[in-house]
Amino acid sequence: MSFQETDLASLEILDKTSMPGIIKRIKLHQGGGNYEDFISLLNDDLREAIDELAAAAHQKSASSEDDLTISIVQWLKARSWTASHETCTNGHVDITVIMQKYKWLGEAKKDNSYAHIWKGFQQLMTRYSPGFNFSARARETYTETHGILIYCQRSRNSGDFLRKWKEKLISECEGHSFHSCDSHSIDGLELQTTHRHPNSDEIVKIIHFAVPLYFQPQDR
Repeated sequence: MSFQETDLASLEILDKTSMPGIIKRIKLHQGGGNYEDFISLLNDDLREAIDELAAAAHQKSASSEDDLTISIVQWLKARSWTASHETCTNGHVDITVIMQKYKWLGEAKKDNSYAHIWKGFQQLMTRYSPGFNFSARARETYTETHGILIYCQRSRNSGDFLRKWKEKLISECEGHSFHSCDSHSIDGLELQTTHRHPNSDEIVKIIHFAVPLYFQPQDR
């Protein structure tokens, strides 16, 4: 067995055990992989970042949107992503993640009100997201995907808040050009919706992540 084959075999073991996604990550860094790999790996890392924040709810339950968002950006940087806070893309985007030719945009909002989150959704859909990607369009067809992070500091039940946000979102979208499509499903603390972009008329997928940060222990 050659050195390259041994090295690949070691990576495959790591990919299945202690470092899931490492092969996909290396391929993306080297310009390989595809958009689906990019989004899948990024979402996995976002989930880990959210888990870390939730585990520190006793310290983060009163943190500002910017502080929470910067924590997530730092986590992504530690996972080798080119991630930034307040980078300009037709406005100051809360989180921008770039890997080779792919870009993901994230808007972050506290659970102050559904109107507050709706404003973030409008920013993402009508200001930041282009609705297409010229750099990869000729070689690859994919549905542009972005995200909204909802910091649930006031809401005791993040899942219930997300379900009510889904109802509010569908209702609000009815009268707008980026009307909600048939696809809007909840899986745990994630809501996935698809919308027709008002500028490109193409489908854009948005994943809404509820981040449970409520902390009011009842043992005292």
